[in-house]
Amino acid sequence: MSGPGDDGDGDQPPGGKWPPDAEYAVPTGAKDTYDPGYVPPPADPAHDDIHAVEGPPGGLYTGPDVSTGSGAAAPVATIAPVGPFVPGEEPLLPPELATDGALHDAIGAPSAKARRRARTQPRGDGDEDDLAPPRSRRTMIIATTSIIVGLGIATLVFLGHANAQRYALACDATHAIPEQGRSFPPWGTRPMHGAEWAPITLPPNAECQPRETDDAGELGKWYLGLLIDRATATLTARDLLDTVGNQAAANPLDAVAAQLDQALLLARDPDRRDQRKEIARLQGDVEYWRAAARLRDASAILLEAAKQFDTANQHHPRHATDAAAWSGFLHHLTDELRAGPNGMPSPNAVVAPTNAATVESPPVPVGTALPVEPEGSGAASASPTPDAGVPSGGVLL
Repeated sequence: MSGPGDDGDGDQPPGGKWPPDAEYAVPTGAKDTYDPGYVPPPADPAHDDIHAVEGPPGGLYTGPDVSTGSGAAAPVATIAPVGPFVPGEEPLLPPELATDGALHDAIGAPSAKARRRARTQPRGDGDEDDLAPPRSRRTMIIATTSIIVGLGIATLVFLGHANAQRYALACDATHAIPEQGRSFPPWGTRPMHGAEWAPITLPPNAECQPRETDDAGELGKWYLGLLIDRATATLTARDLLDTVGNQAAANPLDAVAAQLDQALLLARDPDRRDQRKEIARLQGDVEYWRAAARLRDASAILLEAAKQFDTANQHHPRHATDAAAWSGFLHHLTDELRAGPNGMPSPNAVVAPTNAATVESPPVPVGTALPVEPEGSGAASASPTPDAGVPSGGVLL
């Protein structure tokens, strides 16, 4: 309740401040009254905490009413004494936070497992913040491994690029092979691909010198020179015609033609114009020897025909009377083919006749048609008339 000296709210005396001025103070003779000269002791946190728990003093006493001038005591608001705080039986936290784990989750505290893992992990230097989370050992191992693997891959790529710039001409027992360094794995070499880099077949007595370079153009120059050398060696061999047409071995002229086509692929550079001219001339040699092989085969066929004419003449054919003449002509033609355009025919090229009648008969010009004698003629049965030329009724073409 409020008294006459209050300002209406029962908390402060008139004057608008606390403690009030001296004119508003009550006489100091009364017990527990306000003393204007009283200086409160310094604040004691421990004392304040105790009073906060135990409550305010037992009560305030009333003093004289200074506002009326009478000695009557003015009522002053009092506070009932409060005893010490006694906790109740009800829990202070809600049921969902009653357990330690739920409380740790609610306030963000680390769990026991997290604390054990933190104790086993390395901490930073003393200069770092102690509140910073510890570094994971697994994360550090993964990061270190990733860096090492990345550096290894970069090293392999660099070495592979450098090794791929290396070229070599390798030689084995039967072939010459152009090779290039491998990019992965970055060591060793591998055969080069492409029609111009096909392996060159080498005979047992051929020479081949292994070489290495870092210029693909220089390797092409070496390989082109080797192709031309092998083609020239084959075309200038003495026994070339003996090997051409041999059923037991491949035609060497076909192999030379393939090598010259391969050489043309390597000679496409404008700076190798002279090499292309040389290759064209070697291709002419290939055609020459192919024609020579055909002529050889034709001579063999003519000799076989001459032998058959000789056999027919020995049997004295009834209607064909010029078998001996044809035999001599074919032998003479074969000798001329063997001698060539600049040679002299052999003096014994014509085969000797089988009887005197055949020798004494004058030769008939080649290409003259011969008459056919009727059957039963006496002249035919007596002695055949020797003549020459194609068989009866034919014309030599």
